[in-house]
Amino acid sequence: ADEPVRCEYRARAADGSVRDLLSWRRRRTDAQGTYLGEIGALIDGTEQRSAERRAREYGAWLAIATGSAGMGVWEIDVEAGQVIGDERAHRLLENRLWPPPSSFEQFTALIEPADLGRVQEAIACTMAENGKQVDTEFRVRLPGGVRTMTARGEAHRDADGKVVRIMGVLWDITERRAAESRALETAERLQLAAHGAGIGSWERTI
Repeated sequence: ADEPVRCEYRARAADGSVRDLLSWRRRRTDAQGTYLGEIGALIDGTEQRSAERRAREYGAWLAIATGSAGMGVWEIDVEAGQVIGDERAHRLLENRLWPPPSSFEQFTALIEPADLGRVQEAIACTMAENGKQVDTEFRVRLPGGVRTMTARGEAHRDADGKVVRIMGVLWDITERRAAESRALETAERLQLAAHGAGIGSWERTI
């Protein structure tokens, strides 16, 4: 018998909507090879194609949003114990986890020991039933120096409620934290100077 022929096409339904259709057909012949007709199947794949298009659009929007904000996208495969990141996430970590995937232990080895417990607690909390989103700050030791990162994400569960992956975004806040520290130090020095000179402060509220 001939191999089935697969065909995808769009058709307009009676209500005016356009449907994405997928068909298979195969020629039927007798023992002598005489053509007897065709058999086939037709599937309406409109919803599937629509979901695929939305997924592609969402991926493009996410890439634009995270890229413009300097964010990288990360994922923890809970069952495999692996960490996967996009290109920006690897750049933020100076490619220390390249090539992907990396083990979760390789990722945690980059984190400053003083911050590791906070990261582990954030992950444990999001994996718990009715868990919160991951929202944590930590330092990583990289070849270029120590950098401060913020990670946010949430758990994704299967039909039984078991966490199968945790996905989120990562960005570098080193410069922001340094600026905040400098501003705080300046305010403290001014306060000490004013106190030493016997200067008070006042505020008028209207």
